[in-house]
Amino acid sequence: MDKMLVDSFGDVTVTSDGRTILDEMDIQHPAAKMLVEVAKTQDNEAGDGTTSAVIIAGELLSRAEELIDKNVHPTIIIDGYKKAADKALETLEKIALKIDPTSSDYLKKAAMTAMASKLIADYKEYFADIAVKAMLEVATKDGKTGKSTLKT
Repeated sequence: MDKMLVDSFGDVTVTSDGRTILDEMDIQHPAAKMLVEVAKTQDNEAGDGTTSAVIIAGELLSRAEELIDKNVHPTIIIDGYKKAADKALETLEKIALKIDPTSSDYLKKAAMTAMASKLIADYKEYFADIAVKAMLEVATKDGKTGKSTLKT
């Protein structure tokens, strides 16, 4: 869903991109600035999911604040979050599917998922086919292992 932002000069920005929204806002609160950094990092690393990352980080901060109000020391909260992150990664490793990096079916599904929230969502199947063909063109076979990998 698009949002319309109007700044103090009257300039209008229409976007559905979470990072753009956060970049356009004049944020003063230190915790809120940290959430903007979360969005920037998410956008730089994955290119998508900024809104989700900010919502999750905000909820983690909110829950941490509740624990601090109950006199739980911040280092204990941090240790708990680290243990939770480790457990989440362990669970993801257990449920992850091993796939061939040149399997066009899985590559297409991944590409279509990535495009689902973008402006091109109506044409995601068409663009996913193009993306998969491009990825497979640059895929190479490792001479030692025989496994296919994508060039970086």
